Amino acid sequence: MPSRREAGGYFSLTGKSHSCHVLHLVIHRSIVLCGHSAGSHLVAMVASSSWLSSLPSCDRAIFRGVVHLSGVFDLRPLLDTSINDAVGADEKEALANSPLAEDNAIRAAENSKNWKTLLFVGENDAPGLKAQGEHYAEVVSMSVDAAASSPDRRFSYVEAQGPGRGGERRHLSSGARCGPF
Repeated sequence: MPSRREAGGYFSLTGKSHSCHVLHLVIHRSIVLCGHSAGSHLVAMVASSSWLSSLPSCDRAIFRGVVHLSGVFDLRPLLDTSINDAVGADEKEALANSPLAEDNAIRAAENSKNWKTLLFVGENDAPGLKAQGEHYAEVVSMSVDAAASSPDRRFSYVEAQGPGRGGERRHLSSGARCGPF
């Protein structure tokens, strides 16, 4: 059963894993999806889902943004690791479930064209993780910015200075705000 706790002006709903959070800004009746590492992967897949695009426009309008913290956007490098031992995914499944897959990236851009998207990587994150974040930012930001219905920039990529993996999460949980949603 998810727990509910207040963090500044946000409510955070968390289950067993703290890697994926749904932040609900009560005052503005809006939802900002936020995920760290594998949680960021899940958030990106929600953004690219046909479920989201099938929602009535009044329900889709509640979603205001996405915050990715050191996200995993391509599952193919994990195929030859112990992580895949339990999953047993092949190349085709890994690509289909990767936010960087062309179809997923296009759907994510279409579904999130009115959202603010922030993608954080830590300066001390693994080079492969940073490269995935940069590539995802490149692919999706072009589509998001081109499809955005307002002229202001809708997608931001930030390399956070500091202690590395987890430092961004500590900064955000201290009550710092990540721009207007």
